[in-house]
Amino acid sequence: MIALEERILKLIERQEDMLGIAGLGRANTATLHVSPDGDGSDGLSWRTAYTTPPDAFDACSADANDLTLVLMAPATYDFNLPGEPTWTQNIVVQGSHRDFVIFTNTHVTASCVLRLEGLSVVQDVTITPVAADNGLLLWADGARASRLRIDGTGHTGAGVGLWLNGDDGKATDIDILGNVAQTIGINVLGARTHYENLHIDDCAIGIWVHNAGADGNLFDNIFIHGCALGIDIDSGNDQHFKDIHFLDNTRDVDDEVGDSQWLNIRGRFDIEILPDNFTGVTVNTGAANTYGADTELLSAVSRDNPFRIVGISVEPSTGEWYKLRLSDDSGVTFFDEIQFEGTKRQGEAAPSGTEHIFNKGTRISGSVKDISGGDNVKVWLEIQET
Repeated sequence: MIALEERILKLIERQEDMLGIAGLGRANTATLHVSPDGDGSDGLSWRTAYTTPPDAFDACSADANDLTLVLMAPATYDFNLPGEPTWTQNIVVQGSHRDFVIFTNTHVTASCVLRLEGLSVVQDVTITPVAADNGLLLWADGARASRLRIDGTGHTGAGVGLWLNGDDGKATDIDILGNVAQTIGINVLGARTHYENLHIDDCAIGIWVHNAGADGNLFDNIFIHGCALGIDIDSGNDQHFKDIHFLDNTRDVDDEVGDSQWLNIRGRFDIEILPDNFTGVTVNTGAANTYGADTELLSAVSRDNPFRIVGISVEPSTGEWYKLRLSDDSGVTFFDEIQFEGTKRQGEAAPSGTEHIFNKGTRISGSVKDISGGDNVKVWLEIQET
């Protein structure tokens, strides 16, 4: 009787296992379970679940064409392993909710919580690094991290929260809370990776891009708050930043490269008028109704961060109609124009309608024309720097 009952239970568990895979809507070649209440025998059901994630990861297939789904029951799981606990199999880690499943590694010689080097997806868990350890490291191309919480408040030395090393990955819907003196929220080393819907608080560096091959990454809808430095770009080219919100950071951006694309960048950014004097930059008109020479208004070395032009002040030399145009490529193309009627010795200010956000090292120049020709305009630019 006992043997029959055991066989029936196993049949039910296998059926549950197969139905669970189908319900997720993705093709996984095997499913394992992890629960502190399992008996640890084979992980094929909740009753026989492995009791620790490392046991389940060890049991995942090493076949390059397999993908093992590991389902996590709510609990705090301390890996308690030295160095970087690393698995090379193809693994999908599926928690129940980011607040209900917690991964940590308190071993005295640990250097990270979890490192996956095969095809990998990690979602709906919390990663809690301690000491000077890193958090979650995903090494392969195409890695996915979603619906995560990274809790780096226990950092007592420099450590990374989330580290995507490969190309063409995606990290979405992630909350990162760090130690403002120690934590690097996102370590960007791969190319063409999409970072979306991130909330980064209290980190030494919110996002760090520092690999020569880290090109063409997209950062979309990211809130960075309370960090010593919000975004640090040391290398890599052509990053794309869209809908980035800065609040109460010591410094928002340090860009050593200067070729990123910026769109809808928001924050409490100070405005200054340049040059900081009452003589301005004199821009001469050409002949009647003809633009004069391209004249530098803002030198390429004068800005350390991305910036916008939010206003233009002018003082024309004669009382007639003028048109001033601005360029960021030394007069080849023009991103803004204003037209105004001048009265001698009377200044005029006009808001800039452009939403261009310029990289550090961008030279801004202008040229002007008026009706009669042979005149000039003194120009000041209002700059808002991130």
